[in-house]
Amino acid sequence: MVDANAGAARQPWLVTRCSSERPRLVSSAEPIAGNDLIQDALMYEADRWRAMANRHPALLWISDTTGSCTVFNDAWLSWRGRTLEQEYGAGWLAGVHSEDAEACMATYLAHFAERTPFEMTYRLQRADGEYRQILDAGAPWFQSDGAFAGFVGSCLDITDHVAEARRLAETEELYRATVAGLHEGVIVTDGAGIVLFVNPAAVGLLGVEADELLGRPLLNLAERVPFVDVTGRSLATHERPSAVVQRTGAPVVNTVLGWILDGELRWHNVSSRPLRRQDDDRLFAVVTSFVDVTDQKRAADDASYQARHDALTGLVNRWGLRDLVRQVLERSPRTGDEVALAYCDLDNFKQINDSLGHAAGDELLRVVAGRIAECVRAGDVVARVGGDEVVVILSDVSGLEGAVIAAEKIRVTVRTPVRIGGATVTPRLSIGVALLESLDLLDQSLNSADEAMYTAKAAGRDRVATQAVGELSVGVADASSVA
Repeated sequence: MVDANAGAARQPWLVTRCSSERPRLVSSAEPIAGNDLIQDALMYEADRWRAMANRHPALLWISDTTGSCTVFNDAWLSWRGRTLEQEYGAGWLAGVHSEDAEACMATYLAHFAERTPFEMTYRLQRADGEYRQILDAGAPWFQSDGAFAGFVGSCLDITDHVAEARRLAETEELYRATVAGLHEGVIVTDGAGIVLFVNPAAVGLLGVEADELLGRPLLNLAERVPFVDVTGRSLATHERPSAVVQRTGAPVVNTVLGWILDGELRWHNVSSRPLRRQDDDRLFAVVTSFVDVTDQKRAADDASYQARHDALTGLVNRWGLRDLVRQVLERSPRTGDEVALAYCDLDNFKQINDSLGHAAGDELLRVVAGRIAECVRAGDVVARVGGDEVVVILSDVSGLEGAVIAAEKIRVTVRTPVRIGGATVTPRLSIGVALLESLDLLDQSLNSADEAMYTAKAAGRDRVATQAVGELSVGVADASSVA
């Protein structure tokens, strides 16, 4: 490195004052005069600083009490591709971009005059001729006796960081603009569940204001917007998709949840997904999205209802029966009671159709179905499995005897006369009863109850029977089923 004194003798730089009283750098043809002892001390400090600075990868510089830059480390000179003589004093300013030079010097001189630290950015020309964005940080330094000795500073090439920050900012702006235009609600929380971002669609779908969410725990939303699942059960806070993702780290997708919006229960497809850091795979954010699927769910529910229910009577059909039987059987172990089938067949139904017409027959089926549904308990299931055949799943009965008692109640309830097609008709049922032990035995139990029902018909109709012991209950038959 070239000796600083030699450079100073050739082209020293002084600080003078202009009319505004701010210091400025000017050239002088005369050497700087000063106390030799102080100069020696300063040179000693400068030499020691250079020895350290030349091992540092950052671009380092030092100025004297006049504001003249007297020392640059090897990293600076190599990066600039220039010698110390070329950079000495204000020579380095030749590398500052013309559009940045005035602001650069104004910042430096203002802080030099006040002897306060500064940070500034400007474009500086690299050895290959490219202008790079530089972050220059300087601070005053003082001798051991407190005397001001000049400034020391470091420069970092932040061009790539600035470009990356700009790219990220543009990406984020594009993301926000895109997400803001979605009809799908989007909420982003940090790893602790604090809301970082919410788009307008989310605000509208939740019926809350953005400032009620931003900067607050998302789970606080539970106090304002209660959630329910597809069965209508209230969802606990820890069961919400975002809470599950935070707790387990696993995504929760395509969960249908409902909440009240403007007094109406609206259904939404909700998904929560974790975002993880690439370096350590830690969860740092959760993205929750949701879209209103109320219309689709209602249409699906309608289609499912129609597929599982009888159009004439409104009862469950044979295809819907199995799922409801499963639910009944799942409840029965908790009560300790048994489950039974009552297979009901309307007596003399063909005669009613032939004499009064099929419209009257359909009306009678609706009446009988309604009466059966009204007289059974809430946990029982009533299904139409054939033309005039209805099966009742009797839950929580005390063995076969208890099932017969429940079936007898059905038989008696149905026998009330009704006016159909201009005639008074007294409906009668032949009922077969069988126990049901498991879902796997449903078809077998249905066959057993069906056979018991034919046993009742063979015994004279209008009665309850079981396959095992034959006729158990005999009703009193009228002279004719049509009066």
